[in-house]
Amino acid sequence: MFKNLCLTILLLFTVLHCFSATSDNVTVDSIINPKIAGTGYVSDAGHILNQATTAEVNAILKQLDTDTTAQVAVVLVNTIGTKVPKDFATDLFRHWQLGYKGLNNGLLILIVKDQRRVEFEVGYGLEGVIPDIISNRIQQQSMIPYLKKGDYNAAVLEGVKNLAERVSTEKNTSAERTDDADQSFVYRILFSSLACGLHVVFTFILVLASKKSKLRQSPVLVMIAVIFAPPIVIMLLGALTSIEINYIIVLIIVYCTWAIFYGYYFHHLKVFGKRDAKNISRDIQYNKWKEATRGLGTYTLLFPLPYLIFFYTKIQGKLKNLRYLPYDCPKCNAKMHLVTTDQESLLTDAEKCAEKLGGVTYDVWQCDNDENILKVELTAGNSKVIRCQKCKNFTAVHTDHKIDRKADYTHIGEGHDQYLCEFCKAEFAIAFILPQLIMSTPGNSSDNDSSSGSSSSGSSDSWGGGSSGGGGSGSSY
Repeated sequence: MFKNLCLTILLLFTVLHCFSATSDNVTVDSIINPKIAGTGYVSDAGHILNQATTAEVNAILKQLDTDTTAQVAVVLVNTIGTKVPKDFATDLFRHWQLGYKGLNNGLLILIVKDQRRVEFEVGYGLEGVIPDIISNRIQQQSMIPYLKKGDYNAAVLEGVKNLAERVSTEKNTSAERTDDADQSFVYRILFSSLACGLHVVFTFILVLASKKSKLRQSPVLVMIAVIFAPPIVIMLLGALTSIEINYIIVLIIVYCTWAIFYGYYFHHLKVFGKRDAKNISRDIQYNKWKEATRGLGTYTLLFPLPYLIFFYTKIQGKLKNLRYLPYDCPKCNAKMHLVTTDQESLLTDAEKCAEKLGGVTYDVWQCDNDENILKVELTAGNSKVIRCQKCKNFTAVHTDHKIDRKADYTHIGEGHDQYLCEFCKAEFAIAFILPQLIMSTPGNSSDNDSSSGSSSSGSSDSWGGGSSGGGGSGSSY
């Protein structure tokens, strides 16, 4: 008799121990995720709710998701063992990542049947709409009276209806209060973005495309500043201030940027060193300075900064002296005079051809004593006319541009420019090199799907990637 009693007690303790161990093994991983399971927004493995209630709750939460992007999940379990419902709700919320990433607008309703407990876990983005006091009020007024009667269907349905109404109403009210401000903000951002895009495109296409552009000849940091400073300033003004970004503001910002750049460029312009200038002929100095300051008059007219005006006046005086100060005659050292009439009669046929093509201009100087002639060759900066490799005159024009081998990721490319001399009819080619292509590393775009802020209306197989800081409240029944 005693032996049978001991065996019965031992068997009873074994069964109770196994049951307790099984209950304590309930984890967030064991809870069925309705998104993955394709059951909508309700996880009810124990079939505590009937099918009609589940369908109605799913329909309400799907519409809420579509209208407001707020994601609400309802979880009903018979037990979570000895775990604390609040901690379990927080862990489950973070495990599923309810709400959309960046918005964090998720909410979890957890009902634990054996502990007679209901918990609301609210994401960061909904804490202003569903604060703890509102969570508790909905539980006490809409759910607890039904839960005490064991009517889980009515409790869940009424709770979900009140939550959905609260979120929708608050969203609509906030939208009405801020509609004008939001539209103004959106317009500022759109206009700012458009202006930034046009500035960058203009800079790249019309400025950097030219090898001789002032910006392309500048240091890399200066190029980056000119390209991206206006967009950054415009975007900051549009996003952080109430200033109305219009075309006048954009033009002022862009204008100031280019004015500062051209002031910087011409202030740091160096064509020759002080020692080099003494050993270089006047015609070469004139050609180099004229090429370096090409367009200075236009820039000074567009950006009449005091420094640019001073520099323009100084350069014009320098160019005038380099070109028009009388030369000393190589034979008698007497001052020569510039021939202004019937100059063509003193030029050769090759020189006349060069002037006609626009590649060079000749200043003819003549000595009054011995009629010695000095011809000064001034280049016009026309890249399509170069010096002929055969006759050495500035009479070769560009006729063709060919790529013999395209550059790829393993080899450089090759090509040549074809020229024809209009005077001696010689043809020649000048080879050029195309730089090898650089293969870019593809970025990882696997996270893009989860960052979308648009609602999938319950069709996605996962939640949006939101987070919770532990907000919400719980009630016992």
